[in-house]
Amino acid sequence: MSGDMTIDEFTALHGLVLRKAGQAEEVAAVLGASEAEVRPALDAAVAEKRAMSGRGKYMVTPVGRTWLDEQYPVLFATCAPIPTPTRRTRPSRRSTASCWR
Repeated sequence: MSGDMTIDEFTALHGLVLRKAGQAEEVAAVLGASEAEVRPALDAAVAEKRAMSGRGKYMVTPVGRTWLDEQYPVLFATCAPIPTPTRRTRPSRRSTASCWR
């Protein structure tokens, strides 16, 4: 993901949730991005009260966690779940890989 990519607030907060708390470069490492790509999105999240920062670390706030939980079904609504195979059906070759790019 590194390069001329811009990380949006949702992606940055999602990476921050995976870290629990962390510096911008730690969140960037989780996302496979650079600190320069992640820091503006984390700072925007702080401005919106979706994250807080102190001593160089960021942490998702309860408001941010609620916002993320609201965004997941909206952003991934087009991703069809992979059906669970039964004895009468063969496993589907469909994949949701395109939803994760």
